[in-house]
Amino acid sequence: MRLFLQIVEKGGLAVAGRELGLASTTVSERLSALEAHYNVRLLTRTTRSISLTDEGRELVVGARRLLAEAEEIEARIKLGVEKISGSIRLSAPINLGRNQIVPMLDIFMSENREVTVDLTLSDGNVDLVGQGIDLALRYGD
Repeated sequence: MRLFLQIVEKGGLAVAGRELGLASTTVSERLSALEAHYNVRLLTRTTRSISLTDEGRELVVGARRLLAEAEEIEARIKLGVEKISGSIRLSAPINLGRNQIVPMLDIFMSENREVTVDLTLSDGNVDLVGQGIDLALRYGD
């Protein structure tokens, strides 16, 4: 996303590549991979210019917001200002929960004493909203 924003802000793939120390082919490949990931064209390109598609404009707005949040979080963590605290409600299948999640939660909770975890183990359907579940893990068909 940083590379995509750099392309948009600098107005071209070659300029963005030079700024980031990347070859033009690398920039083009990464842009193609991003477009393939979203299965849309993000830019309309000619030999002389680029312009954003509707999807590209949407990604610019979202990418700027996400990268700003990521930078803010990184700064807070590096400064040690923010500690993890609060309650997390999890849901998982019984076998996965007992064998994989519980051992990981034991370690996590010993390192993060201000966090409480409410783990619900069930192999059936779970009403995520109704039960206030923050994260549900499932596998299978």
